[in-house]
This record gives sequence, C-alpha cells and structure tokens, in this order.
Amino acid sequence: MNVRLIRGFTWSTQGALAGVAAALAGCGQSVQVTSIGGKMYPEAPAVARVQFLTSLTGAADARDGGGSSLGKLLLGAPSEPLTRLSKPYGMAVHDGRLYVCDVAEGDVFIFDFAADRCTAWNHPDVRFGKPVAIRFRHDGNAEVCDVGAGKIFLLSPGGRLISSVGLDTLQSADSTSGLPERFKPVASVTGPDGATAVLNAAAHRIELIDMASGRHLGAWSGPGSEAGRLFAPTAMTDAADGIVVSDVMNRRLVRFDRGGRPAGVIGEPGDAPGYIAHPKGVATDDAGALYVADSALQIVEMFDGSGDFLMSFGGPEETDGGLLSPAGICLDRSCLPHFKKHIAPGFDAEYLIFVSNQMGPGRISVYAFGQGRPGAAPAG
Repeated sequence: MNVRLIRGFTWSTQGALAGVAAALAGCGQSVQVTSIGGKMYPEAPAVARVQFLTSLTGAADARDGGGSSLGKLLLGAPSEPLTRLSKPYGMAVHDGRLYVCDVAEGDVFIFDFAADRCTAWNHPDVRFGKPVAIRFRHDGNAEVCDVGAGKIFLLSPGGRLISSVGLDTLQSADSTSGLPERFKPVASVTGPDGATAVLNAAAHRIELIDMASGRHLGAWSGPGSEAGRLFAPTAMTDAADGIVVSDVMNRRLVRFDRGGRPAGVIGEPGDAPGYIAHPKGVATDDAGALYVADSALQIVEMFDGSGDFLMSFGGPEETDGGLLSPAGICLDRSCLPHFKKHIAPGFDAEYLIFVSNQMGPGRISVYAFGQGRPGAAPAG
C-alpha cells in the first residue's frame, strides 16, 4: 500500500462542507461542554492540518434569537429547555443549519447557530423509527433514510412530507426491474436521470428509485467480495467522478462511476492508520480527498483522490480530540464563523469537520481543517 505521510504537505481544499453539530444535555440542565481543546494533527514538528475545536454535549433553545452566535449553544442557560441528543449518526448542513439524525431518540434535530437555537425537526406528517442519514437535494428538499421504518422519506425544508418509499411502495408501483427482497436504506445520493440512488444495506447494493412515483428503476452492485461488490455497506457520498461507498465487511471503500460501473477500491484491511478496519461515515471535499470515520480504529482517516493515505486524526479517548466509535461525518464552511473563538492563533482554518460518536455520552466532535503558519505557537 502506498502510504503518503503529510509532514509539510500543502494541498489545499476549497469549498467542502462541514457538518456542524452538538450533542445535548438533559432537560433543565445547563449545556455541558466536555472539553475545549486545541490538539493539532499531525503533531509538531509537522505542519498542522487539523485542529480539534470542541466536543459539544448540549444545546439550549435560545428563545430570544439574540446573543453571540455560539454563546448560548455552548454555555446554555438553566432556564432554557434543552433537547437531548443520545446517539447521533448522519448529518447534513442546509442554509447554515445542521441537521442531525439520532437513532436512539428516533428523530432529527436542527442546530441553528446564527439564532443560538436547537430544536427537534417539526415534521407532523412523519414518525421516524431510526433515522440514520439525511441529505439535501438540489431542489432544497431533504431525503431521510430510516432503517427502523424501512423507508426513505422526502420532506420539504419545513418538514412537510412529500413522499415516502418502502418495500411495499416499490412492490406496488409499476416497476420494470428486479426488486430487492429486503430494503434497509442507509444513505442516498443523486442518481442518473433524476433518480435517487439509495444504499440498501440489506441487499448489499444500490437501488435506483423515482421518489415521486415510488418506482424501482434498477440496481447497482450486489453481495460479494469481488471488485465492485458490497458486503454490509454503511454510507455513501458523492465524489467528483462518481459515488464512493463504505463497505464494512470487505473493509474498504468502493468507487462507482455515474453509470453504476465499478471504478476501483480504496484502502486495504488492517488495524492501523492507513488501513481500514470498520468504515462507517464517508465524506469528500472539493479537492477529491475522502474522509472516513473508522469506528474500530476510532479515528478519521483521509485519503487523496488516488487512494493514497494522507493522515488521520482522533483516537480512542473522550477528551481533547478523541473519538469513541465515530459514525457520521460532515464537512461545511458556512458555520465556521461561529467557531472562530476556538481556533488557535496561527492556524488558518478553511472549513469544519463534524464527527458523531456512537459510544459514551451523546456528542459531536468538532474539528477545523486548515494549515498552521510556520513559527506559530501551538494551541493550548
């Protein structure tokens, strides 16, 4: 395996997105901040590329909508009601707001940093089971994959139900291609010709679905360990040249082009940084770099567009940058101003990286990607 360490590397990503997030405290309690740190990755004397900013464990509902953009969200107020985030998973940012799927609470929470407000999503027509992934389409509507309900929901930004598709819908629609026997949607991306490509973990393949009619339009891949095959896939992301799927049992990432044809794999099985042990969330930036949340290694690994290992960050600990069974990952620039106070002097942050933790107290770890300036003092 070609492992490229990043001592002094200067690649620049532009415009990737950062999922921001916050895990929450119990009702009637002030917001708890597990830690505010400044740990840098890689460690000195290498040039820092990632800084840990904070682990958020709570968010207050700031009714007045005023104040600093992160003050009430981090520090809270005992008189303000709190929304509990128990087991955060998939995330997405839309219009400067972070949407977080919580599989234990069976809901989606919205973090509005500009208004210092965190609320459950108002969706009166939908009752989620275990939502695991959310993505916003080009038309502004949201697709939520729910493994508890066995459905993918299409909702307006305001929470109005537009359509939902489950196995019963696929079976009753006028479909002309082979239907799956089981349907466990865990992720979605834009498919060809306006279809939605849905990662079906139960069938180990990608289903093409017309969300308007519920028609099944075809499928890509299938179970197996051969090139282009999947075995217990967990997440999927759009890339510049196609789609990338994280494959747990095969311990790798699998690439597909826009037509669903296999386009190679990234990573090799192993139990050290640079290898892949148990990949879950996956995201990509505008430069083509891939970010993989590995729940077994308890780190986020970064690979370039060619599949070469760049660096990792995190580690099995609760404070100062550590991760405990990371699952979801999201990138975004729009929320960066709200975290400026945590960025170390001499570190030029470009965007945020938000990682949800599946073990320990419900929390989301927040990092900044950028570059340390030569001679700058380390954070701390």
